[in-house]
Amino acid sequence: MSDPMVTVRLTVYELDGTDHYKPGGLIVESHWNDHDRVVLVVDGKRYTVVASDLADAAERARKPR
Repeated sequence: MSDPMVTVRLTVYELDGTDHYKPGGLIVESHWNDHDRVVLVVDGKRYTVVASDLADAAERARKPR
């Protein structure tokens, strides 16, 4: 039995530095066969990245040096 697909929808608040409220504008999905990866869906394009790299990048971006 395969794991269920997980989909998380995030609200976009800015686009190119301009206010742009778009609920569900960024989607994060589980990868179909690799638990270490996630799929980012933006404007219909699908980007597969390593989940821990994405989490690390978000954390580092919150604490600029």
